[in-house]
Amino acid sequence: MVSPTKNTAKAHRVPPPPDADALRQEVALCAYYRYCERGRIDGFDIEDWLAAEQEVLRERTRTTRTRSTLRRSGARRSSAGKRAGRIADAPRPE
Repeated sequence: MVSPTKNTAKAHRVPPPPDADALRQEVALCAYYRYCERGRIDGFDIEDWLAAEQEVLRERTRTTRTRSTLRRSGARRSSAGKRAGRIADAPRPE
């Protein structure tokens, strides 16, 4: 019987779940940014929140896949993502 190698164990590793508070904050900022892009028109808060959740989770999934692919290939990726600049530039709620 052949024992599994370290590479086999790493290939099946599942990324840890995101921190709930950090995820909520990122979704809230993304939803607020959508609200501002629309001209601060009220009444679309649920639609903004759901779209922001999808965008944030899709970006996190894509980033996780990219990082694991780059790790296997030995390449390095900048830690700044496209969302980081967009969120940093968004006006903060008062």
